[in-house]
Amino acid sequence: YNLDLFDDEVDRIVDLYKQTHDSNASQLDNPLFMYMSHQIAHVPITETKYSDECKHIKDPLRQTYCGMMYALDLSFKRFVDKFTIK
Repeated sequence: YNLDLFDDEVDRIVDLYKQTHDSNASQLDNPLFMYMSHQIAHVPITETKYSDECKHIKDPLRQTYCGMMYALDLSFKRFVDKFTIK
């Protein structure tokens, strides 16, 4: 699933950035620009590994699309969590 591949690459890039930049430095001194364009919300609408999360939806097409959006939500969460300072 290409969404997982993109998410894994974001993780790798951010981890490498964190390893190679001083965490005490100002964000202005060491900026990182990350742009990720998700492709999951396009046709054709295809089953995802998250389609089971949407079994409550009766219409098969909407159920499949719900699974795609669920995958997108998880990807955004992963992306935001990666940049959240703990």
